[in-house]
Amino acid sequence: MTAAEVPRTDLEVPLLSLRHAGRPERPAHVPPNLDNDELRALITAAHPELEQIHRPHPTHGETVHGYRDRRTGDWVIVFERAEKRSTLKEYGGPLWDRIVALVSRWQATSRSTSHHSRQG
Repeated sequence: MTAAEVPRTDLEVPLLSLRHAGRPERPAHVPPNLDNDELRALITAAHPELEQIHRPHPTHGETVHGYRDRRTGDWVIVFERAEKRSTLKEYGGPLWDRIVALVSRWQATSRSTSHHSRQG
């Protein structure tokens, strides 16, 4: 079975192998510092069911971020590119939307807290 044929319930395929799955790519907004240890811990705390991996590929000029819900099998692979538009491949529910919403709320709160502490 190839990664392109991976059924939703197959959680045995290594997460990064899903980047080769025959799913369509679409443009993706990637929040800054997504591979930051603090953001990784935030995502783990908010969604302990998520498996995540972050792997730089300097020869391709990209960082690959992978997330998979161990309960449902939903997954998303994000290709963060410095020089070109970032894209993603996904399977299942709106996993990427949940991650971006969480990170965006946290970053907005962090900026707000930082701004107020400088004013005080």
